[in-house]
Amino acid sequence: MSYDLHLFRPPPGADLAAAGLHSFQHEGDGPATPASKARKRALADALLRHDPRLTVLAEDWPATSHIPPPVELAANDENGIRVLIFDRTAALELPYARGEAAWERARGYLRVLEEAGGFRTFDPQTGEVLDLGTVPTQQDTDGYRRGNAVVQRILDASDDPSDG
Repeated sequence: MSYDLHLFRPPPGADLAAAGLHSFQHEGDGPATPASKARKRALADALLRHDPRLTVLAEDWPATSHIPPPVELAANDENGIRVLIFDRTAALELPYARGEAAWERARGYLRVLEEAGGFRTFDPQTGEVLDLGTVPTQQDTDGYRRGNAVVQRILDASDDPSDG
């Protein structure tokens, strides 16, 4: 289970939450072009400069008829963070029960993608666009904390021998 965030490029003047939800539900990628591949690679390079512990797992997945291949990066450590960069959008997957340090690391990746790619971060779990300024806000950490609490209760209940 992971806490998934959607990155999108909002149209100028758009209501951010509405644009984020629309992008999450409806925006697909167009056909891959040399320019889109270069943009994806440039974003991956920006992430690698930010955190050399990331690994590029895939750049050329087999494309289906409707989804061009993303660039996939992962933190191959206890945090298990995964980043997918598509032609028009991106996604970050952060496994639950990893704690505040993992959230802060993921938040750094999101900031790089926002700054280098012109993205905003939509949280489908809360329906809000995160404010990833330099100081963490309650709003941008609440969703992950709530999800972690639910997962921890499930894990605790599965370890309880009285549950039979």
